[in-house]
Order: sequence, then structure tokens, then C-alpha cells
Amino acid sequence: MGVRGESTRLGGLDLLRVVALVAVLLYHADHVVPGGLLGVTVFFTLSGFLITGQLWSELEATGGIDLRRFWSRRIRRLVPASLVTLAAIMVVWPALGYDLAPGEIVGSVLPLRNWLMLWSHTAYGASPSPTSHFWSLAVEEQVYLVLPVLLWAGYRLRSGRGVVSTTWFLALSSLGAGALLARGGRLDEAYLATGTRIGEILVGAAVAITMSRRSIRSRSAIRLATLGGTLGLVAVVWSLGVVHWPSSAVSLWAIPLTATASGAVCVMTTRPDNWFSRLGSAASVRIVADHAYELYLVHVPVYLVVTSYRTGLAGGTLLAARLLVTMVLAVALHRLVDPIRRRRWLPSPHRLAGALVSAAVVLAVVVVAYRHIPLDSMRAGASGLPGPVTEPFPVIVAAPAVPTSAPVPAADRPVLATAAPVSTVATPAGNSIWIIGDSTLRELDDIRLTAPTLSDTLTVAGWHVTGVVGIRALAVCGERPWDATDDDRPPVILPAVRDVIGPWFATGTSPARTVLVQLGSNDLTQFRFDDGELEQCLAATLDALPAGTDVVWSLPTYGPWCWCDVDRAHADARRFERILTGLQTDRPGLRLIHDGLIDSDADPRDVFAEDGVHATREGRTRRVGSLVRQLGPPRG
Repeated sequence: MGVRGESTRLGGLDLLRVVALVAVLLYHADHVVPGGLLGVTVFFTLSGFLITGQLWSELEATGGIDLRRFWSRRIRRLVPASLVTLAAIMVVWPALGYDLAPGEIVGSVLPLRNWLMLWSHTAYGASPSPTSHFWSLAVEEQVYLVLPVLLWAGYRLRSGRGVVSTTWFLALSSLGAGALLARGGRLDEAYLATGTRIGEILVGAAVAITMSRRSIRSRSAIRLATLGGTLGLVAVVWSLGVVHWPSSAVSLWAIPLTATASGAVCVMTTRPDNWFSRLGSAASVRIVADHAYELYLVHVPVYLVVTSYRTGLAGGTLLAARLLVTMVLAVALHRLVDPIRRRRWLPSPHRLAGALVSAAVVLAVVVVAYRHIPLDSMRAGASGLPGPVTEPFPVIVAAPAVPTSAPVPAADRPVLATAAPVSTVATPAGNSIWIIGDSTLRELDDIRLTAPTLSDTLTVAGWHVTGVVGIRALAVCGERPWDATDDDRPPVILPAVRDVIGPWFATGTSPARTVLVQLGSNDLTQFRFDDGELEQCLAATLDALPAGTDVVWSLPTYGPWCWCDVDRAHADARRFERILTGLQTDRPGLRLIHDGLIDSDADPRDVFAEDGVHATREGRTRRVGSLVRQLGPPRG
């Protein structure tokens, strides 16, 4: 029995689609399934199997492909639901006070979301975005533009057997390219690039063409297909449980294994008389499969809104709330756009009213719950995270620094985001200030995110900003990337300050009388090290600055809630204050200030972003104003 057309429903394929969907939903829910991102691989292979099966059947029946009909069907299937989702995001996200770059929407519509992430060097999973999952839709839609043309050309130029071998060759080449990139440490390129992900779709395509040429009818063939599909399903489930991101294993072996195993499951589903196909024929499976696309579209923005940070829920209760809201909105979206797929173009009045009322009720419940949960209960935190510091930090006096210099191996240098110094004055003026900070400060100097920026506000206040330099973190774990947080290796101090801060002053290209420092957010929330190690790092930072320089250190603060699964039980917002107080003996030019968020009169949910470290638009405005006020007027 070959691959059937759209008119025939295969229960096994519905069940495989549900398995992939559940894996993705649980992965994005704080990695409940650590390898759930491989659910996208299952989707890709299944999509290649279904779409190619339909196209190849048309080729064998008519000798050609109705491209207009194919692309029209794909557009009606994918575009309306995605456009409605994006429109809702464009309304909800700014209303919540969060940033939404226009490029995200444009890249999701075109579709170029995966390439936008690569071009902007946005690491997969690095930061919350309501459109981040559109990268996979972009890959599929890019493939749909060329796949029917390639299949037609292959059918016209070669035999069916030659097309199968060519398709397998291209699939393996794509998967191999991804493995090579991952082996070289280019994980994001391996995971997001179209050329490295098309292999999974081509695996499904090759299986579909093979199945169109062969029928599984003999008892031995049926048994072999069932055994192969069962083993493939076991391999898929096993991969979902053992792989995690970021890891080179994802592209090295997990994606090739999952794609091949999913192809074996697809073969099994062509027979309706095996255990997997019978399970997939259940009404509940069919209902979920019918709404799989809408569930995928809405789950990421829902998860970013329905958080412990907003609701006070945690664990299984939070997961249940997220899934419930996701299902309701997905059903509403499906009812809204389904008539378009059926060429009716406009939903009936009762469908439209039902969809809008369902969405409005869910949003109202979320807003009401968010606004009426006591802050005290949220600070206590069902997850055991520490509450924020509520009293302001004192201003502490410390002594001058003695500059140190030591060469640092290039491999140990931190990842930087710097702005070139703009002053070459030999003797620093009394109003000159140099800014050193991590991303919580750099976002204050980005005109796309903050207006007026920190530099502009300082200039209005009489300061002369001589330069801005960014450092991700003061410490890293071992020799791994800066954001590694495993507990099996002790953290070591990276002498980033001597490699960056010292040379900037030594070259004389950016002298300044005052230095504003805002470092420690990543160290405080992500790294585990004892006070002695942290003291060494902070002392090295101060010692890298010339004697007589006024240092104003904005102490890191954080909210007790986080959209991600980072454990902050070890974090203590007062550690920096205690350690810097101990370094005061020889540093009278040091002042400690705070950024004005924790002890402000604003609701922390309005000023802290979902990660509990960065700020919303309101929070960034408050940070700029607080820092400039506490700096006071320049001396001299």
C-alpha cells in the first residue's frame, strides 16, 4: 500500500504528529522533556513524507504538478493562522511593556525567521521571544517553494529509482553538513540553517517515493514494517529523553537518528492494521492532530505570558495552566481560520463570535489573575527563589586602585560588545565618564530599546561620555562557554578585566576621571562560586583602573521570578555589597549605588523583564534616571 492522498486519513500519522507536538510543548515548558526540540525533526520528516507522497502520486497520475493548486493549498493551510498569531503578538506584547523588534515580525511573515536569527547572531534559546518558534515554519515554507519543482524535474529526467537515490544522497549530505558544523562548535548554524535542516524533510520525501513504488502486502513485509516502525518509535522516545540543548550531540547524531527513526514509523503507519495505527485512530488523537498547527503557533507566546513570574504558580500546576490556555486559544484560532482553508474565506458569524469570545475570556482571566496575586506571595515564590532586596544600598567609601597588567591568552578572552572610545584627551576632564557594563547596562545605551539613552541623559546632565565597553560576565565555569552552569566543575575566575579594562586605559584612547560600572547580573544569577573567588574577581576589576579614578559601581539586582529554568537558590543580591565593602580600605574613590528598580514604588512585574534581570521599557527608563541622579553632577 503506497502513500495515500489527502482524502485518506492515516491514524498512525496523526499519532506521530501528536508525539512530536507533545515533545515540543513539554520542552518549551522549562525542558520537562530535555530533548523535546527533536519534536521539530519528527515534524519535518512527517511533513516531507506527506507532502512528497501527495506530489509524487500526482506526478504518476498526470505526469505533472499543478503548482498553483499546491502553493494555494499550502498558503491556505499555513498563512492565515500564522498571520492572526503574529497580529495578536503585535498587540499583546507592547501592551505588556515588552520589546518586539519589527524584524521579528517581518522575518516571520516573509518567511526568513531562521536566517534573521543567524544574521543577528541570536543564539537558539538564548532569550525569550514570542516569535522564536517561527524559525521552523520558515524552513518548511522555504522548502515548499522549491520541492515540487525539484520533484517534477527529477521525475521528468530520471527514473523513480534514480530520484530515490538522489533524494537520499541530498538528505544525508544535509544531515552530514549539520554534523560537521556542530562538531566545529557552530551549533546555531547547524540547527537553524535551511541547508542543514532540509535533510530531515528529504528523509521523509525519500521514504514517501519508495513507498509509492512498493506495496506492503505480504505477511513478512507487514511484520518487518511493524518491527522497524516500533524500533524507530523507541529510538525517537529515547532521543527525546537523553539529548539536551546546547550540545553538539543534537546535530551530530540525534537529528539524523530521529529523522531516520521517524521515517521508519511513517512506513509502519501506511498499514492500518498494526497497533500504532489503531491507537492513532482514537477520536482524542484525531482532535489533537487537527489542532496541532495552532497549538504549535500559540504555545510559545502563551508560555511567555503565563509564567510563575506572573501567576504565582509553579511545577505541575503552572504546566497545566499553560496547556489549558494554549488549548483554548488554539481551538479559537482553528475555528477562526478553518473556513479559509475550505475556501470560504470568511468565518460564519457564530464561528467568529465563538473564537473572539474564547480568546477574550482567556486573556481576561490571565490579566485578572496577574493583577490580583499578592506580591508578597510571589516574592515567597513557590519555586523557593529568594525575594528581592527592598531597602536601598548604602553609599560606601573605599580606597584607590593600583593598576595591574598581565597578558591573557586569547582563548580566555570574554565575549564582548563594545563601542569605540570617542575621546583622545591626554588628561581626563572632571566631567569625563567611561561606562563598563553587561547587557543590563548596554540595553540602556541602545537607542532601539531606550530613549533617551543613558549616554544622552548623562550628556544633558553635564557629563562627557568617553566610551562604552560591554562584558558578559566576570566569571566563567572551567574552559567552557561563559554561560555553562553545571555543578561538576568548580568555577574559575576569568581575568577579563585585565584583558579589557586595563588595556583601554593603558592605550590612552579613552581616559576618564569617573568610571560607571554595572557588572554582576550574570555572575549573581548564573554562577556558583564562593566569596573568596568573587572577591578576587571584583578586586581585579578595581585594580585594572588607574589610581585616582572615581569608580561608581551599580550593584546588580534581580527579580525573584524567571521565565527560564535557571535555579537561583544560590543567588544573594547583597554579596557584591558585602565583598566590595571589604575592599574599601585602599579605595576611597569607590561608591556603591543601586539601579533603582528593587526599591522603587513600581510593581516589579512592570519593571523587570521575564528573565528577572533585564528591564522592560518602564524599567529601563527608571534605571537611566536612577543612575544619573545617583551619579550627581560631574566634579570640576
